[in-house]
Amino acid sequence: MPWGARLLRLFVADAAEAKVLKVAAGATTATALAIDGLWQPKGVAVSSTGDVFVADTTNDRVVELPAGGSQTTFPPNATASPS
Repeated sequence: MPWGARLLRLFVADAAEAKVLKVAAGATTATALAIDGLWQPKGVAVSSTGDVFVADTTNDRVVELPAGGSQTTFPPNATASPS
């Protein structure tokens, strides 16, 4: 049985505002991640190395924002606007 948990950061997919927010431990405000072309993001996952993956639902793609890197998309030829 766990005795406690420690939250280092929280990520929120804000579909209405088409952005992903990050709240660091102890922070009182959120920071928007620099991800281009999101359209109704609905899910966020973070790897153990800090890479952020976003389910960009309406664009039918997954966007990766590697820790310290630049944005990539899956599939690679996905567009940043709905068809």
